[in-house]
Amino acid sequence: MPSALSEASNLKDTTEELLFDDPYSGHADSEAAALYDGWYSHADNAGIAIVRNSYALGTGGQVIVTDDWPCSGGDTIPSPYTTCWLMGETHCLMAITPQNIQGHECTFHHWSHFDPYGSMITEDWYDPEWAISVTAEFDYHRYVAYFTGGPYSAQVVTPDGNQIWQAGEERMIEWDVSPGADSSTRVDVFLDRNGGNDGYPERLLDSIPGAYYSGWAWTVTPPYSTHCRIKVVAYDRAGNFAEDVSNNDFIISDSGNNPPDLLSHLQCKYPQGECGDCVQFEEQIIVEIAANDPDGDSIYYEWYVWLGHFAENGQQSITTAENFVTYVAPPEPQKETAPSWEDYISVGVTDTRGGQTWAVGEPELFDPGYTCDCGDANDDGVVNVGDVIYLVIYLYKGGPGPVAPTERGDANNDCSVNVGDLVYLVTYLYHDGPFPICCWFVPGEKSEPEGYSFR
Repeated sequence: MPSALSEASNLKDTTEELLFDDPYSGHADSEAAALYDGWYSHADNAGIAIVRNSYALGTGGQVIVTDDWPCSGGDTIPSPYTTCWLMGETHCLMAITPQNIQGHECTFHHWSHFDPYGSMITEDWYDPEWAISVTAEFDYHRYVAYFTGGPYSAQVVTPDGNQIWQAGEERMIEWDVSPGADSSTRVDVFLDRNGGNDGYPERLLDSIPGAYYSGWAWTVTPPYSTHCRIKVVAYDRAGNFAEDVSNNDFIISDSGNNPPDLLSHLQCKYPQGECGDCVQFEEQIIVEIAANDPDGDSIYYEWYVWLGHFAENGQQSITTAENFVTYVAPPEPQKETAPSWEDYISVGVTDTRGGQTWAVGEPELFDPGYTCDCGDANDDGVVNVGDVIYLVIYLYKGGPGPVAPTERGDANNDCSVNVGDLVYLVTYLYHDGPFPICCWFVPGEKSEPEGYSFR
């Protein structure tokens, strides 16, 4: 036999129980009538005809809804208006215009219709029309009235100056537009190759919707210039507008892009004190990389760590404008035998044109309290002439190497133990030279140990 499940009110809910008890609410009658209409529709072979949560609203302005055309009579309901509309019935939606919104004169712009999945079915422009007739459909639909009005703001994000763009490559021109009462802003983009002195004669982009786009991929074109600037203009049909230009000149060049050069390996930022000892579990160390870009492009840094995390965001990856980041070593592992452990840190140094160079470092991690002072090659707890003699015997007489970790013998931070460390130690001990520095972040490849778990 035919059956149906009705999602009606719940008498266990005290609020809904009060609605049934209220003789003036008409709640019980409304639910009974809805159930009757549903069964009658089925018996009449008309199908269950409701539209779930169809509504109309205005972006800042007022919309009214009525069954009378042209929305000039009968009962009117201000938006947001949410209800179930019977299949096929017609409603008239009207945007009240003009209006004063946020202190600015605003006029109705256009209607948009969105389907149950949020996709725009139509974008109907009704300027200067102000009313639309809507026929209810089966599922969730919404109709949005947009109003044009300020205040507006505009900002050029990229290029904001000092970039080098090569002719023929694709680069993103990005902007930030904050419309006033609506999302009907349009955006134009202009280029001036003479520092803005020629009045921005090249129109690169014409009337793109500011509500949906905040950037555009431009294939860079000659002629070449070292004094290029972008202007973005945001405007609406009511005459409100705002504009902005690049803060400084950028370059359109015919030369190729070279990736950044690394001037050092990954290393501790402060060699005095904080970097004189080996890295311990859960210790915080500021790690830096020295780099520059041969083309003069600005660069940024994409940091990644395998076991630890970064103090700035608590995550295992972070992108920064600075060439350093605070690395937090992982907790001590649950292990049976292992005097130390290795983590893995990498950084991608990337320029504004996409050139990238990678650096990798593997810090050796030790138990809390474990000391391994830089330059203390013989592990006697002090840095003195004994370490110089120890390194001479190791390098020239076939003696034993620096006591683990080997890095403690690398006094000059060049990631190897050689005669340079002897000279560095002698200078430190007898000629007031700088404090020994260790290569605690040894350049290497990622090596994933097995059989260990971290707390």
